Amino acid sequence: MEHYFSENPKSAEKKEVIRYRCKGHDFIFRTSSSVFSKSKVDIASDILINKARIAKNSRILDIGCGYGAIGIAIAFLNPGCKIVLSDLNERAVRLAKENIGINGVKADIFQGNLFEHVPGMFDIILSNPPIHAGRDICFDIINKSYFHLENNGTFQMVARHSKGGKELSNHISRIFGNVETLARKSGFHVYIGTKI
Repeated sequence: MEHYFSENPKSAEKKEVIRYRCKGHDFIFRTSSSVFSKSKVDIASDILINKARIAKNSRILDIGCGYGAIGIAIAFLNPGCKIVLSDLNERAVRLAKENIGINGVKADIFQGNLFEHVPGMFDIILSNPPIHAGRDICFDIINKSYFHLENNGTFQMVARHSKGGKELSNHISRIFGNVETLARKSGFHVYIGTKI
């Protein structure tokens, strides 16, 4: 069975256009089959977009970006920041490139497994992880993010607390030596670890 975390989806594309309103702005996203949350921006992504702690002029990575909702919204809402998006799924990366243009933001995008082709270090890494891909992949995102953050950089992850989020929070604490909860809504928590 093909999943949104497949590298090269083979299913026929069923394209859609969705709208997403955030902080008084309407975003338009092209989506398709075999990408995450193709019919609407999911609640976890919405919470992360609205609650992420973003410092001015930060270099930010949206890891596992899908069709780009988080990174594109963050880019629009924080024009002084440098945004990079990355995903394994070739179809998602293609859609994210289109959506960057449609929404008139500046961002770079790379296809690859986690940090495989992503250059440089970051001040902030954002993640709405592929929980259905398994705990090991989510832990790998946390582990590798630590080494791609500048000192005092933050890793910010959203997850349903009762569906693995508590375990992810504990792992962030093990790797970063600290964790706090930035926000709670509808059973989802935004966790943040700071590289000290």
